[in-house]
Amino acid sequence: MHQVSGKAGLGFGLAMITTLLWGVLPIALQALLIDTDAATISFVRFASAGVCLMLWLFFNKQLPSRWLIKGQVGPLLALAILGLAANYAFCLLALAFISAASFQVLIQLAPVLLIIAGVVFFRESFSRYQAAGLLVVITGLILFFNQRWLALFGELSHDSLGLLYTLAAAVTWAIYGVAQKQLLKAFKSSQIMMIIYLAAALLFAPFISMPEISETQITFWYILLFCCGNTLVAYGCFAEALNHWAASKVSAVLAMVPVVTVLFAYCGQWLWPDMPQIEFNVFTVFGILLVVTGILTLTLAKSKTRAADGA
Repeated sequence: MHQVSGKAGLGFGLAMITTLLWGVLPIALQALLIDTDAATISFVRFASAGVCLMLWLFFNKQLPSRWLIKGQVGPLLALAILGLAANYAFCLLALAFISAASFQVLIQLAPVLLIIAGVVFFRESFSRYQAAGLLVVITGLILFFNQRWLALFGELSHDSLGLLYTLAAAVTWAIYGVAQKQLLKAFKSSQIMMIIYLAAALLFAPFISMPEISETQITFWYILLFCCGNTLVAYGCFAEALNHWAASKVSAVLAMVPVVTVLFAYCGQWLWPDMPQIEFNVFTVFGILLVVTGILTLTLAKSKTRAADGA
């Protein structure tokens, strides 16, 4: 069973970087979907990240050995590859039907599922204080999006497909998270991600359809470059965070992602007034405060088993 390093501060910092990058990502991806499709975006993101990692590992003489893929490692690696590849595809399909904010609310099922997996499969302790903190976070998220719940569920005939894609994305991401954490017993996090990225790129390669440069605005390529870098840095930080901190706590920090998405969207509408307006009320503001309070409770609360949680 994989054991975390116990460096809680480092784990928290890496989880926060992941949160910020994942928070802004849906906004960028929706912009890309105007000019291309989900398979093409996923291929470019996976291929660029995989090649960059491969070159870095090669020059540092850390490329993984094929002999390490034995026993349960092979099936776990396949599960991680299929899980993350499916997650990317389902996320983009969902963003074609529902807003980035609505998507981020629903995708919070993913960290919840990973929390459950951390307790069930990894036997991670979860104190009553941490449970209270998680409840505060969930309550804060509900209040933060109080003006969007009716819009999201009021017309299932319009949003149902996006809802189903998002649910599928949450389940496949949790599956990937469980498999990836167990793979840390055989590989370094960077080695795992290189294998997953390159293999997933191969899965999407037959379906790509790159737009012509002359027919596409230069902004598209800037956004695509950002999404590629986002893939490399965000998932690298996430994988390394799991190496230093309990999966339940990493998932709790990632609960802030929808808040970050809306805040980035709010900043965007200040820079570009033509963007759709975001409405704030007292419940929204109170929700932000609850989310911050809940995250701090989860971070600072001492768990029953310090060695397991890295407290």
